[in-house]
Amino acid sequence: GPEEIKKMIPSINLGQDSPFPIIGGYYHPPAGTARHDAALWGFAKACVRNGVRICQGVEVSGIQVRHGKITGVTTNEGTISTPVILIAAGGYSSEVARLAGVKLPVVTFPLQALVTEPVKPFLNHVIISEHYFCYAQQSLKGDLIMGAHLDPWQTYKLYNTFQFVQELASGMLELFPQLAHIKVMRCWSGLCDLTVDSSPVMGTCEVEGLFLDVGWGYFGFKSSPICGKLMAQYIATGKRPELIRHLGIDRFYRAEMVPETLLVRG
Repeated sequence: GPEEIKKMIPSINLGQDSPFPIIGGYYHPPAGTARHDAALWGFAKACVRNGVRICQGVEVSGIQVRHGKITGVTTNEGTISTPVILIAAGGYSSEVARLAGVKLPVVTFPLQALVTEPVKPFLNHVIISEHYFCYAQQSLKGDLIMGAHLDPWQTYKLYNTFQFVQELASGMLELFPQLAHIKVMRCWSGLCDLTVDSSPVMGTCEVEGLFLDVGWGYFGFKSSPICGKLMAQYIATGKRPELIRHLGIDRFYRAEMVPETLLVRG
């Protein structure tokens, strides 16, 4: 309720005099945040310890398929022979799959975010507004990291727009009017791959030896540990783990969609 929200976040504006006052909210105590770059370095170090070679800056220019089976990968530094490929390329997944002649039911949208100048700590929680469709959190340095929804058009172009900043600022100022004169220091954007039911595709496809872990949209970061474990298990044993048995690409051909809300509950 409003009283509990105000107690947790004293600086928030409940907006009792506004057209859209806050009348309640969700609270998820087990949730948390992690530095994306620190998590990435953790994954990379674990890969090296387990004998995995990470080829930075190497472009995949082709996927070799013979008689419906994977035989190798063509890169700008040579060819790698392999009977198995896992595509987990985020926003570029559909383009990479096309190299193997596979068309994915995936579209790509840009997602923008920004960071402000540092201010005195006042926000100890990640705030997400479903009405204004924006979020904010404060880092240890004091800067505010903010974002909103996906841009409503498909593109592979990375950019930042005034419209995004304007709409985000409008929503955030309803929640925290005291931020009216804070400076935006940096903006950035990324690409998100989405399926029509907003749930990922995890499994095989019509090309033998080609595995997919795509369509995560902006949920991929927090899901990467379990994705790695399940896909490694699938590739090693050839048996689809029970947890992802409904997430195959074949569900789209059978019109058996898996809405994101059903995935969470199930």
